[in-house]
Amino acid sequence: MTEQQQDAIFTLLVDGVDFGEGPRWRDGALWYSDFYQQRVYRVTPDGERHTVVEIDDRPSGLGWLPSGDLLIVAMTSRRVLRYDGETVTEHADLSDLTVDKCNDMVVD
Repeated sequence: MTEQQQDAIFTLLVDGVDFGEGPRWRDGALWYSDFYQQRVYRVTPDGERHTVVEIDDRPSGLGWLPSGDLLIVAMTSRRVLRYDGETVTEHADLSDLTVDKCNDMVVD
């Protein structure tokens, strides 16, 4: 499906998203989390969607460490998780710093 508005052309890249969060562009692909599906996805420019990791929480903000490890905000438990391509571990526990859910983040 393509829609044209003024001089811009919009093309649907991926569907089946329940609640997309934390969109990031990295290594030629769109990365996002879907907190209802509890997964982080990577979508290639041709629209092919790959599940990167599934967590037992609502994922939100995404970022990367210099090592390339993926950081994921776990909203409900108020933690930052680290995914090294194989294993998910706790990177930081933020539960003492906030009484509400965590959401987006910026990694510098």
